[in-house]
Amino acid sequence: MTAAAVARDVLVLDRPLDAENKPIGGPIVVNPDQAPELWRYKVKSINDSTGTLLPTLGVVISL
Repeated sequence: MTAAAVARDVLVLDRPLDAENKPIGGPIVVNPDQAPELWRYKVKSINDSTGTLLPTLGVVISL
């Protein structure tokens, strides 16, 4: 049995795009004239209704 995709908004860092609309470079800094510890990054909201949710299981072994 499968479930229908649930639409949800996700915030991601906004990055500059090239001529083919592919992201290039690092994230866009809104206030680059400030000290680096005060930088704020531009974010955008995307709708993640077409993604496939994959169940995962993680195992950590510590010696």
